[in-house]
Amino acid sequence: MMRYYIFAGCFWLLAFMLGPTNTYAKSERQLVREGNAAYATADFALAETQYLKSLSKHQQRDLDEARFNLGDAYYKQERYEQAAVEFSRLAAHTLNDKTRALAYHNLGNAHLKAQKLEECIEAYKKALRVNPQDDETRYNLAYALLMQKQQEEQEQQQEQNQEQNQEQQEQEENQEQEEQEQNEEQQENQEQQQNEQQEGEEQQENQEQQQNEQQEGEEQEENQEQQEGGEGEEQEGEENKQQQSQPQEGGEATQVRQLTKEEAIQLLESLKNEEMETAKRVMQRTRKGRDRRIDKDW
Repeated sequence: MMRYYIFAGCFWLLAFMLGPTNTYAKSERQLVREGNAAYATADFALAETQYLKSLSKHQQRDLDEARFNLGDAYYKQERYEQAAVEFSRLAAHTLNDKTRALAYHNLGNAHLKAQKLEECIEAYKKALRVNPQDDETRYNLAYALLMQKQQEEQEQQQEQNQEQNQEQQEQEENQEQEEQEQNEEQQENQEQQQNEQQEGEEQQENQEQQQNEQQEGEEQEENQEQQEGGEGEEQEGEENKQQQSQPQEGGEATQVRQLTKEEAIQLLESLKNEEMETAKRVMQRTRKGRDRRIDKDW
């Protein structure tokens, strides 16, 4: 809790009771009063202006009040860093322990609003060193320590969550990498099997082609042999015909080659023709002989 009403009121009451000592002090006190009046109506900007004017007079008696209330004016405008600057200056330069304790107390409040817990706790501790009986400052210190503990626990929890998330992310990445490697390995195996199958099919085709070529070669060779054999048989048939038509002179008889059907038919036809010719000649000779015997004169 900010402390400003009591402090400002005390200075205002003190100034009112004592009254100005001279014209210069009266002008300075008038600026402080105007600042207090503006502060009371929540016109903190005007209060800030009047307090700054008062501080420009550099009179120690009114300096503490003006700086203290200026810090409060900054605080009310949520300008916590500027408020902390004024409370730090007041705590460092005031000659009054009560004012110093109040300045450290409000300095802790400004740091608390600015989420500077370490500076806040240190300011409350300084305030309690000056005024150990201040229960409000002790309560604020306990509250700040609790916030610090919660913040540390929250940071630890965030770090744990971050580590867990990182570990989970790493596990997911490792799992994805393993799955990718497995997929790549399976794909390589499939490609290898396909290649091996294709090679096997190509080898089989080559073997079949070689077998076909070999079979074709054998068939061509057989056909060629058959053709050569047929020509040889025809040639031998002709030679046999010549040998049969011509009388063979002495010597050993040659072995007769077995005739083919066509050769046998040709041979029979030839023999038949020759027999017919021979029969015709015999008949002609017989007729001539008969005619001569008939015409012969016995």
